Amino acid sequence: MTAPAANTANTATRSPSAPGYMPMPASFRHRSLFLHGRPRHQKFDDFWLRHPPMDPGRRAKIFAPFDALKGFREAIDEQSNPLTDNNDIDIRSIS
Repeated sequence: MTAPAANTANTATRSPSAPGYMPMPASFRHRSLFLHGRPRHQKFDDFWLRHPPMDPGRRAKIFAPFDALKGFREAIDEQSNPLTDNNDIDIRSIS
């Protein structure tokens, strides 16, 4: 596996006025590792073979919205829209 190229462009060119900017202390223990950048893997190297890219359909399923509290949405809708008889509605009062 080849060594990833250093990615110092992002960290060295950040302006101190940029949002979220925080200067890196000279005594930062993992400074060289941080400046090394994210690892870049070649297709079919050892890492890629052990961890192939995820199928887009499966990835989408992971991030799909879900109902954490079953029936909560229905309970809210029921409270916000009380049922009324059609005879009780006065059309002139709506406009």
